[in-house]
Amino acid sequence: MSIACPEPLAAIVAHYEKLSPAKLERLGDVYSPNVHFLDPIREARGIAGLRSIYQEMFNNLSNCSMEVIDAQGDEHSGFILWTLFYHYRGKDRSVSGTSHVKFASDGRIAHQQDHWDATFCVYGEIPLLGGLLRFFHRRLKVACITPEPAFHQPRQR
Repeated sequence: MSIACPEPLAAIVAHYEKLSPAKLERLGDVYSPNVHFLDPIREARGIAGLRSIYQEMFNNLSNCSMEVIDAQGDEHSGFILWTLFYHYRGKDRSVSGTSHVKFASDGRIAHQQDHWDATFCVYGEIPLLGGLLRFFHRRLKVACITPEPAFHQPRQR
């Protein structure tokens, strides 16, 4: 899928959409040498650290692919909305998230913080803990509340 977005974001969108183990040697095309990366379970500094995070993902998950849904920003920073599809423990799975990126003066990413819910795709796979999380999730489901329209007629008595 092709997303129309500002030029600095176009490189990371293309990177995400063509993500594969073979592309890991080209991370320096998109990321600054001293990139700082954070997500809910990991942190890395530098291209080598980031490469190890991606490599671990490819080692643990199969059939990984990303779909970029939207990308917004300017020459300084941006946000990317994405879904990661993968196969793990005999099941096709997905996780949706957002990346906040800040660009170095050369247009490469200097800082990236990914936001995604690690509750079920990571912690939910831990024996006993996963069952406990599913139990609480079922118990704590909140009913959707429809807000009143902004302009409504007062009730007549």
